Amino acid sequence: MYRINGLSRRNVNRNIKARVDEHMKDISNSGDFNVLSNSQGLARKRIKVTDDNLNQSVEQSPCLGLNFSESDTSDFNILSDSYSTSSEIEESILIIPDKSTYDMDLQKQLSACFMKHNTTHALINDLLHILKPHYALPNDARILLKTPQSTFVKKICGGDFVYFGLRPAIKEKIKGGLVENAMILDLSFNIDGLPLYKSSNKQFWTILCKIDQTLDGRPFPVAIFCGSSKPTNVKEFLSDFIDELASLADGQSDIGYQINVKSFICDSPARSFVKCIKNHNGYFGCERCWQKGKWFSRMTFQDCNSPKRKDSDFLKFSDDDDNEHIRDKLPLLKLNLGLITQFPLDYMHLVCLGVMRKLLVSWIRGPLGIRLCSRDIDILSNNLISFAKYIPNELPRKPRSLREVDRWKATEFRMFLLYLGPIVLKNLLSHDCYAHFLSLHIAIRILSNKVCIAEHLPYARQLLLNFVKKGRSLYGPEFLVYNVHNLIHLGDDVEKYGPLDSFSSFPFENYLGQLKGLLRTPNKPLQQIYRRILEMKESNNINIGENIPEFRVVSAS
Repeated sequence: MYRINGLSRRNVNRNIKARVDEHMKDISNSGDFNVLSNSQGLARKRIKVTDDNLNQSVEQSPCLGLNFSESDTSDFNILSDSYSTSSEIEESILIIPDKSTYDMDLQKQLSACFMKHNTTHALINDLLHILKPHYALPNDARILLKTPQSTFVKKICGGDFVYFGLRPAIKEKIKGGLVENAMILDLSFNIDGLPLYKSSNKQFWTILCKIDQTLDGRPFPVAIFCGSSKPTNVKEFLSDFIDELASLADGQSDIGYQINVKSFICDSPARSFVKCIKNHNGYFGCERCWQKGKWFSRMTFQDCNSPKRKDSDFLKFSDDDDNEHIRDKLPLLKLNLGLITQFPLDYMHLVCLGVMRKLLVSWIRGPLGIRLCSRDIDILSNNLISFAKYIPNELPRKPRSLREVDRWKATEFRMFLLYLGPIVLKNLLSHDCYAHFLSLHIAIRILSNKVCIAEHLPYARQLLLNFVKKGRSLYGPEFLVYNVHNLIHLGDDVEKYGPLDSFSSFPFENYLGQLKGLLRTPNKPLQQIYRRILEMKESNNINIGENIPEFRVVSAS
């Protein structure tokens, strides 16, 4: 057995413990229990043992409630065992966190972790019951997550409505950081419907906002409506939002930054609802030019040179006018917006889910002169699937077979249009159809790149115009539906706002998908979403894994 000055390790440990107990008794008698801790709330206990002096000196910084029982001798065994082969036991530090600080940090970290992984309250309660005997934690998930006890839901427009507010959300985003030298905040809004269940008409209609100058560019909710259909009265639906936005735009706030309404990014049904205009399938449904549509088994717009509409057209409307495009005087006029120029065409719905999907469906199920044979469809599908292993992580989805085209997402159509289409379609489509597709591919690639826009925007406009005109001769007059026709107007929005992704619905649609995933049961969906959103706000400022105190033994310098 290894000995120090004739004493065994067991006797050395016994002497150490006896002197520590004696020292702690002196501290207890003196009544000095002040906590001396570092910035992480950690108390330090220093123990020094040498061969020359068995009367070991113990320096102890006072620690609140620090006591050693028989089970704590393992800490000293660690010290003596780790230096048992040395003639001198080096100076070491046992780091012990302050318990109150540790438990508070643990609660915050658990709360952030549960919200990150969308954990149900039932599972959180079970975990808390397991951890409760060992840590100072609450008994219920609602206490841990700071779930609001009541929801501020009101009845409007045939459904339930909750208004979160724009001003507090902007302040919260500003705390997360802004880009350098930001003095003006550019706000983009999205108004859209979200069906909740396949077996029910229950749906959300949301008002979302995104700020370009914040480091956290994710959208946030301003208001949510829940009902069996869209709101029956657009004025009542937008009333609170318009009043607050008007006050912010006039500088009547304590935010400290100038507020600029950049755009409203919506799909065509939502634009017609918010702007109180005819639907996209109406005779005067085109939002950008003055022309009357023609019916070819569906509404089409054959003219590519009609005069363009202007923002001032909405100002001329009155209740007595027989306006063929505007149905009613819209409430957004209070905001002094450009109701043509500040409602850009959404690239996600217009191009990806609109034109690109229409082309693929035409090649699979279209007229005999265009449709691919079953063998070519299988070859095309197999080629797409073979590229799956080469798709980088930056692209969110892997290519699928054309047999599943009805279930493709917008990102899959975008990937086909921008990257895979020119490769897999070569030698399968006819020469004219392939060249026609390439004109769309090249134009969208130009409009998606900031550098290419500066050099080749007129060329991209010409390509899109030729695509629309050539589509009539290749696919028939019924090909020129609303989405295809509006390709000739897409260049105007790119000229004003920049690349297509700077005014697309992709970030808003991603947020709506996450919002839908927060629902637990079909009962009271709006109240559920309200509580989940406020819980997430409480945990947003916590980085999981940071600032957690830990017990450890380290060598002193």
